[in-house]
Amino acid sequence: MWKFQIRPAEQKDLERLSFLYAKGFPGYDYEPVQFEYYLTTQLCFLFVSIYSDVVVGYILGHFNPDKSYCYISSLTVHPFFRKKGIGRSLMNQIVEQAKNEKFEKVELAVLAESLPAIRLYKSFGFCEIDRYEGEEGKTFIEMKADLKS
Repeated sequence: MWKFQIRPAEQKDLERLSFLYAKGFPGYDYEPVQFEYYLTTQLCFLFVSIYSDVVVGYILGHFNPDKSYCYISSLTVHPFFRKKGIGRSLMNQIVEQAKNEKFEKVELAVLAESLPAIRLYKSFGFCEIDRYEGEEGKTFIEMKADLKS
């Protein structure tokens, strides 16, 4: 049985987060100092999933001060650890926090080719609201989940 722990990221995790970003988004870089912004900026969040004292996944983004929305900027799980519930646990961490703090919705953008991620987001009630062309002609899907009942 795989046992993972989710906790807020710490300074010591930054190098590993850059490594995971490169694994999750080949060809793109995200330096430790960029992750540090999410550790030090109010209303931002950065949670990690730990397996055997190693960071194997993360989720980051920000909460809008007026509580109209929470934005998930990135969710990444090391390829070896995918399909083990880590992404779902990280998403649950943020969606539940947003609900508890009375946010209206959660938003994100995902590569249209990332079908497993899209299925995960749909399972949390996300729906497509727009599509756009990003870097290198890749198509992104903007999604949102309404939290108001």
